[in-house]
Amino acid sequence: MDWRLLAFVCIFFLICSDFGTVWVDGKIYTYPKYSFKKKRGDRKLKQELNRCEKEADCGGFTGPQYLMCIRKCVSSECFEELYAHDELEEGEIDVRYNSFKGCVIKKMKTR
Repeated sequence: MDWRLLAFVCIFFLICSDFGTVWVDGKIYTYPKYSFKKKRGDRKLKQELNRCEKEADCGGFTGPQYLMCIRKCVSSECFEELYAHDELEEGEIDVRYNSFKGCVIKKMKTR
């Protein structure tokens, strides 16, 4: 592989990772990016996820549909912002999940 092409690819991924941008099937996809500090928000987020797993009516779903149902319960605002226009598909790697967690924690702080 030519070193210039390799350098371009590395720089492209470094830039894209800062802005919440990914390259999928020849298209560039951009989403809002929120930071998430694991130690600070992890416990609160887990409590919300557990609450929604118990209370939400998501029992009829499996796979990505189940995850989306739970995430809607956790925060409908963050879900709309990050997933509503392009929901997860079977087998898709969820590159937006850290942004979702960061969004949820930010919304919890503003309540």
